[in-house]
Amino acid sequence: SNHVIGVTEDEKGIYYITDEGHEFYYLSTYTFADKSQQIINKEKWDIEQVFFSPNNTYRALLINEDAQNKLKIYTNKDNKQVKIPNLP
Repeated sequence: SNHVIGVTEDEKGIYYITDEGHEFYYLSTYTFADKSQQIINKEKWDIEQVFFSPNNTYRALLINEDAQNKLKIYTNKDNKQVKIPNLP
């Protein structure tokens, strides 16, 4: 099952969540021109939602980790995780 999340920063493709070929949902991109797919984030649990900051600098992942919601934030430019304090 696939769920489109949004358009890539360069507007040449889309972000989507899928479980294709895997047990858990992960975040991927699809590029229109060459029809390529690239895994962006994969966790040991389902990625349920993805949110982008207004200027697309960051993306926040909401992960269902053993029936608890976990939040992880990454920079879109280099896909590095941003350290945040543990939130309730």
